[in-house]
Amino acid sequence: MTRKNSSGPTARQKARQRRMELEKERAALVARIESEQIAFIEATDQIAELRARLDALARTRRDAVGRLVDQEAQPVGDVAVLLGISQTDVRTLRKEYRAALKTTAAPRAVATPTTAVPGPASTSPAGPDEEGAA
Repeated sequence: MTRKNSSGPTARQKARQRRMELEKERAALVARIESEQIAFIEATDQIAELRARLDALARTRRDAVGRLVDQEAQPVGDVAVLLGISQTDVRTLRKEYRAALKTTAAPRAVATPTTAVPGPASTSPAGPDEEGAA
């Protein structure tokens, strides 16, 4: 068999060219994937920030209604008219406000064996320091 002397690319050159094209396509795919990944993560972070902000605003609304009804002794109907919400919403927010007060109230210090007020100095020969050394 005789080899044709052609001026076209050799098989090796064609293989290299195709491999380079494939690598470019893969690099472009990786770039697109990374771009979508970044967009997703940024959106997720923004959603978390917005949820936190919405939660804070909801607490502000709840507390305002609760204070109007409980601390300012305003009737539910009047608060509903003042704020442009239903009486049901006022009652719901007041209930949430009261529940939040119960859960956020700082527990009072109660004397327990671990927090009891120290009494007179111990008269035992071991002394107070050896009690916890065991």
